[in-house]
Parts: sequence; C-alpha cells; structure tokens
Amino acid sequence: MNMSEKKSRIQGTGKVYRFTIAQLMKSRTNRWTLLLLLIFALASVPLMSLTGQESAGTGSAGSFTVQVETLTAYENPELLSSDAKFVLQYGYSILVLMLITISSSYIIRSVVEEKASRLVEFLMVSVKPLALILGKILAVMTYIFVMFAVTAAGLVCSYIITARFMDVGAVRGLLEQAGLTSLEIGPQTVLITVVSLVLGYLTFSILAGLSGAACSNMEEVEGAATQVVILGLIGYMVPVIFGNTVSGTGAVLLALCPVVSVFSAPVQFVTEAVGLPILLASWGIQAAVICILSVFMAKVYGGLIMYRGRKLQMKDLLKKGGF
Repeated sequence: MNMSEKKSRIQGTGKVYRFTIAQLMKSRTNRWTLLLLLIFALASVPLMSLTGQESAGTGSAGSFTVQVETLTAYENPELLSSDAKFVLQYGYSILVLMLITISSSYIIRSVVEEKASRLVEFLMVSVKPLALILGKILAVMTYIFVMFAVTAAGLVCSYIITARFMDVGAVRGLLEQAGLTSLEIGPQTVLITVVSLVLGYLTFSILAGLSGAACSNMEEVEGAATQVVILGLIGYMVPVIFGNTVSGTGAVLLALCPVVSVFSAPVQFVTEAVGLPILLASWGIQAAVICILSVFMAKVYGGLIMYRGRKLQMKDLLKKGGF
C-alpha cells in the first residue's frame, strides 16, 4: 500500500471529528454533566476542610501519632514509601479505569446508533471506514478528557481559593498520610502521565469501537461495553495487586505487557522501578498495538455496516478483518 492510499483511508477524519464534537456539545445532558462536575469539584475542598475541622474539634487534646519507617526510608526521605507507591498506583489505575468505563459506553452506543439509523451508510459514500470510526472515537475521547480536565481544574481552583479563607490542613494531612507530599510533580512527570494516558485511552477506545462495530442492535450495547470494561478490570487488578511488590523482571513485565502497561508503566517509571528505555519501549508496543487494532477495526466496521443478524463470535470478527 503506497502513501496516497494510506492517506485516503484517514481522509475525512477531521470532518467526522468536528461533526461528532458538535453533536456531543449540543446535548443538554452533556452540558449539564460538565457543569455539575465543575460545581462538585469546586465544593469538594471546602467540604473536606469543614469535615476535617469538625473531626479535629471532637478529638482529645493530647492525641498524637507515631510513624514507623525503615532505615532505608529514613536515610533517603526523597524515596516514596510503600504506602505512597500503593496510593499512587491505585489512584492512577482508578483514573484510567474511569476513562475506559465512561468512554466505552459513549463510543459503542454512538457507533450502534449510527448503524441503526442508517446514517453511516450515507457517510460512507465520502468517508472511508477507518476515517469515520477514528473521527468518532477521537471526538468522544476529547469530550471525556474535557470532563476530567474540568474536574481537575475545579479541584485546583477550589484548593487555591479555599486556602485563602479556610484552613486546608485536613486536605494536606490526607496527602501527607498517603506519603505523596514527597512526590515531585515536574514537567517530566506531567508529560509522561499525559502521553501514557493518551496511548492507553486510545487503545481501549479502539477496542470499544471494535465492540460497537460487532453489534447489530441497541440490545447488544450493554454486553459489548461489559466486555471492554472486563478487559480493563484485568489490566487494573494486576498492577494494583502486584505493582507495589514486584521489582526487576516483574516490574519490566508489568511495564511492557500491553493491557497491563496501560495502568502500570508510568507509575513504575515514576517510582523508579523501571528506567526510561523500558518506558519508551512500553509506549512503542502500545503504539504498534493501536495501529494494528485500528486497521483491524476498520475492516470489521466496513464489513459489518449492513449486517443485521445474530451476535458475532471472535472467529467471525477475525474473518471479517481478513485473518
């Protein structure tokens, strides 16, 4: 396949992307969702501060805490504690799982609705299958990212504003108890997190698009979304259970295994369990998986646009994909 043919397969992706984004933002439900998330984020820090102050007021005046740590942790205070590593892994994994769970349902439902309304048959006249479904997936990903960005911005603003008028020691105390105050969040950490999130999010979004392409009616949407979420749960559970205890070869395997690495690779790097070459290799493997899945998804999607019948099995999808 020459360069012009490859380019034609994705030509029109931008048009589909803009059309889908416009449809998502026209929805009153979606707009209200963004507004409610922002209100919840803005109110969270004041509520936590008030609750923490009330709890402190009911405690005894002579209360104290004792912290026990290893000699290595005492001599190297910049290192993250075991509890901090678990919280970091758990928090990042929860974030990824939330992205996967929310976006999978959006993507699958959107794909199936277009097939059911026959709108896709008209769009296919001027847009190739790969461009059509990629544009839709990227649009949904953007909307979900905006949801999380609005929530994160609301939390940061809430903390900054609340700190001017109230004592935020309760919130700061939670971070200190988790041991995350020793984590240095610089531009490198932010960049690594963003790249890892995008690659992992795109991987599962394409899997959702593939599941949606295999559905022939709206009754199959819930089952298709469940399959993607179950795969995400597998990738989530492995690093949460083992990510805090493995090192060496085990950490490398967690960082390189495609499904598991979505949840563990950046955390393993930030906690210095693996080095930069392993992280870059993990990104390369994920990028290769994304390319393969995209081509396979486009073939399945193009072959099943007119299909209305029984639920297809994996062997049927492989046949449609040319395997």
